[in-house]
Amino acid sequence: MFVLVEGATLDTTVAAMVQLAEQRAYLISRLRSHCGRLDPEDVLSEAILRLAERSRAGKPLPNDVGAYVLRSAKNIVIDFYRSPMSREYVTDPRDLELSELFINEDDNRRRLIELADDVTLLHQAVANLPEGQQRILIETAVRGRRPKELAREFCVTAAVIATRSRRARVALGNEVCRLLLMRGGPECKRHAARISTRPASLPKLAAHHLRTCPCCARHLRQFESLRFFE
Repeated sequence: MFVLVEGATLDTTVAAMVQLAEQRAYLISRLRSHCGRLDPEDVLSEAILRLAERSRAGKPLPNDVGAYVLRSAKNIVIDFYRSPMSREYVTDPRDLELSELFINEDDNRRRLIELADDVTLLHQAVANLPEGQQRILIETAVRGRRPKELAREFCVTAAVIATRSRRARVALGNEVCRLLLMRGGPECKRHAARISTRPASLPKLAAHHLRTCPCCARHLRQFESLRFFE
């Protein structure tokens, strides 16, 4: 969700373009894994051009142009892989009728684009957990094994396995949240560890930062939208 700034004046448009120029390398790095055989620089340029056209038409600009352009660029890639342009045709020389054959349908590309960031984030969070919690999560969440099946293997009761599994899921959620918050500025990183545990009450400085920081608020909304822990 993007908050729109009414009245896209020349000053706000110039400021937005300057901000995008400063973030260009970062945005390209975020897009690279989504683009498949498309050039991420071309995709980003197209997204920025669309933003400029929006401004030229007098429409409001988003307050976070980087996030807006990144989402727009991903939509461009998704649209491409939905279209017939994404399908390459070749002629099989062994076919006497020289019929065209699909060699790249990319049927799953759109879904992979939408999930890529979340999956990378999850892998990083799991890797940061203690080895014991990683093992519990893999056995219960990934392989779908029940506590009763794991009791003998872990030399503990099924109740202990269930408790450890719950704690591992909470730890994973906290780590995912922390990694998202760490994408912010220095102050965001300073308070990320405390905020990510989602305590009933925060220290005064951390609470003030959370109330006043749109970047942390955006990352918390992103965390709440994830479906890892259902």
